[in-house]
Amino acid sequence: MHDIRRGLGEQVDLPALVGSILWHAEQFFDGGGAAFYLSQPEGLRAIAGASSVIRVLGEHIENDRGGPVMEVWNSGQAMLVPPDHDSSIGLALTPVETHERRLGVMVVGGLTGLSAVDAMTLAEMTPFAGLLAISVVNAGLYITARQELAERRKAEAALRESEERFRTLFEYAPDAILVVDADTGLFVDPNANATRLYGLSREELLHVGPGTMSPPVQPDGRDSLEGAREHVLAAMKGEAPVFEWVHRNGAGQDIPCEVRLVRMPASGRNLVRASVTDITERKRAQQALAAAKEAAEAANAAKGTFLANMSHEIRTPMNAIIGMTGLLLDTPLSSEQRDFVDTLRSSCESLLTIINDILDFSKIEANKLELESDAFNLQEFIEGVVDLVAASKLGDKPLNIAVSIAPDVPRRLVTDSTRLRQILLNLLSNAVKFTAQGDISLDVSVRGVRRTGEGPPRYGLLFAVEDTGIGIRADRMDRLFQSFSQLDSSTTRRFGGTGLGLAISKRLAEMLGGTMWAVSEVDRGSTFYFTIDAASEPTPQVIVADHDGRFRGKQLLLVDASAPQRRLLAGHAHAWGLQTLAFASAAEALAGLREVAVDVAVVDTLLPDERHKELLAALRNAHVPVVLLTPMARRPFGTGLEEHDALVTKPIKGGSLLAALTSVLGEGDAQPSPRVELGASEFDPTLAERLPLRILVAEDNATNQKLMLLMLERFGYRADCAFHGIEALDAISRHAYDIVLMDVQMPEMDGLEATRLIRRSGGPQPRIIAMTANAMDSDREACLAAGMDDYVSKPIQIRELRAALERSRRPIEVPPPAPQLDPSLVATPGELEREATAGYRQLRDLLGAVTADEIAALFLREADELMERLRLAIASGDLDGVREAAHSLKGSSGGLRLMSLHALAAALEAKSRAGDLLHAPVLFGELERQYGVVHDHLAGRPA
Repeated sequence: MHDIRRGLGEQVDLPALVGSILWHAEQFFDGGGAAFYLSQPEGLRAIAGASSVIRVLGEHIENDRGGPVMEVWNSGQAMLVPPDHDSSIGLALTPVETHERRLGVMVVGGLTGLSAVDAMTLAEMTPFAGLLAISVVNAGLYITARQELAERRKAEAALRESEERFRTLFEYAPDAILVVDADTGLFVDPNANATRLYGLSREELLHVGPGTMSPPVQPDGRDSLEGAREHVLAAMKGEAPVFEWVHRNGAGQDIPCEVRLVRMPASGRNLVRASVTDITERKRAQQALAAAKEAAEAANAAKGTFLANMSHEIRTPMNAIIGMTGLLLDTPLSSEQRDFVDTLRSSCESLLTIINDILDFSKIEANKLELESDAFNLQEFIEGVVDLVAASKLGDKPLNIAVSIAPDVPRRLVTDSTRLRQILLNLLSNAVKFTAQGDISLDVSVRGVRRTGEGPPRYGLLFAVEDTGIGIRADRMDRLFQSFSQLDSSTTRRFGGTGLGLAISKRLAEMLGGTMWAVSEVDRGSTFYFTIDAASEPTPQVIVADHDGRFRGKQLLLVDASAPQRRLLAGHAHAWGLQTLAFASAAEALAGLREVAVDVAVVDTLLPDERHKELLAALRNAHVPVVLLTPMARRPFGTGLEEHDALVTKPIKGGSLLAALTSVLGEGDAQPSPRVELGASEFDPTLAERLPLRILVAEDNATNQKLMLLMLERFGYRADCAFHGIEALDAISRHAYDIVLMDVQMPEMDGLEATRLIRRSGGPQPRIIAMTANAMDSDREACLAAGMDDYVSKPIQIRELRAALERSRRPIEVPPPAPQLDPSLVATPGELEREATAGYRQLRDLLGAVTADEIAALFLREADELMERLRLAIASGDLDGVREAAHSLKGSSGGLRLMSLHALAAALEAKSRAGDLLHAPVLFGELERQYGVVHDHLAGRPA
């Protein structure tokens, strides 16, 4: 037994150790076979022993099988099995167990006639069973210890690998990384970049800290030692501060840095890791960027000043031109004279629009141009644009401009007419510029219709401007819409221009919801297409009759070389009930007259052959009335074409042609004399009676002064004059004026200075209306800041002047309604308590009761402070203070799911952002009431 016990300490292989014990047992029991069955999950298994015994009992005994071995295992009692006729081996079986659990069964067998198994054998088996139990337990402990040792070695290897990886990252990080002891304020572990940043060795850095490696005072005036201590303490509290800091290296040079602090876990020590980035280059880049921005702003200011001065210089004479044309339109004029003045006024207004576009050019570049929407009649709008191009661009070119609008295009559109006019003016002007002779056509059609809810439908409209000009080479098409780009140098020399118009036009088309493109063929012409998205304005349905049957059955002879213009005129004639014979030359028309009799003829003066005189003579001999079509710049007088009954200038308007046909086909043979027309006047001569005002005009330009006096006279006013600010001050000191129309730029004393002096005087205060040719937003703001009450820009528009005068009525001050609280923001105490309870429970279930109590207590402390800040900010009218405190309270109450408080705080924040504190006291009163309920409900919980 001693040998066996010694073997227990030397042998760790369980089957070998069990086999040794069983061998000694066999020797002890005089050759009797022995075996050991070890417990397994599925039953008992023999792990060592005599084959004679195992063969009789089986190597594996399942749990549900019977037999002596399973009986001993289940009962825990030793057993003798004598030999019988089936087996010549007697067996002794004893359980192998510790005081805690049963491990298996030991079996000893003997051969009959040699060593019979008896009861004594059971007692003698007990020490061997104990040794087997010790062996099983020791083997289990050994295996467990070996596994734990292997796992510990694996963990130690992973820890070493992690430490090596961390040390590698630490040492070779791009930033300077240092560990700071929060208790001593010294560095305890710097990396290699830290030594390079500070210019000190590792040993030297261990004797200094962030406060000592900094200048005494930071750029913001803060003490470096105090600031470093505050940042380190903030990191120890769990924050992760990131801030800019100026360090000083060992050579005494200051280094701007960005520092990031984070607390490091360490047993018994308060350590903070600091990552320090040298931002010297970033600061230099920021300074360079700031300098570049300052230079750009200065250049932009200079550009703005130049544009304002240029605008002023152009607007000053234009003021007189537009004003005088407005006065002229208010006098009796013939139709022809009114047409001339209308064209002159349209041209001036177009020039004014161009000036405004120049002022808006910087906004286009910055994508800040804002669109406006207005409703207009498309037919009249396009005719006005075409008239303007013809008057200003066509000259004496033998060109025809025809307009075709598809029947399904809505009559009235809602979009930005100013920008649409700018696009059409540019495309039509280019078409005239690059077309020596032939035709230009403008076609409008519908590409698609979208219906949005119950509102009017939106139309996708396609505009096509086609010409028969020089065309564009295919290899130049990619440069067509580039800014400041011309197709080639010869084009620039021949036609001029900046190359900016098409680029701006395409941008405007895209802003209007469409795009722009072009197709072209050299020497055949070009077609520019663009699309827009526009709403339609509902218009009453108009049923157009054929004028009481006066045109029914009439035969019209149409002679025009332009195919687009023939189609346009034939379409008009068909709509009016006329039957049309159309020819492209005088020779063809003469041949047609021999076949058919006609009632009226429409003849273009730009016919390609020389037989037009013969055609007119033939028509006169046949007593056929003739309507001549002539360009605006080519009057027929003195050209041999004087014989006509009516004259229609091109571009042709449907209304003008209809009026001419009505006059020549009406009753009586005599041509009606030119009618004198009075247009609808924008002047109201009764305004002075309804709104009596004493007016002073301060204007240094004599022409503009005369214009203003005439305009005011048409409204019924007799005004006084001053040529500069000093004279205006003198006049105001002698008379009490209701209104001063004050020019801004005047000699001796400008309008701004004069206004300031008037406002500082103690006398009666007139209403001062600024008049200036500077149209920038900053100019308007400067006028209002100086104390002026209103603003009209030059050229002075009659309707704008009238509106400014009518705004001079003293408004009746009506007290604002008392602020009312939105009922949806009111909550009952029960609702508030339920919200607080639900929010607390959600926190408790998620984070535990202790953390939930801490968060609730923290919320109450912060909310108390925020409520006090809100009270003071509302009382002092501090919009920023109200906004910031309400925003913080909104966030913290939302975190606790206190949605009623959240809604009230959000309403306060929105009002303060809009600059409105009128409702703030009412909202704060309700907020204070609700917070009191929530505070009392949450304050009872432990902090």
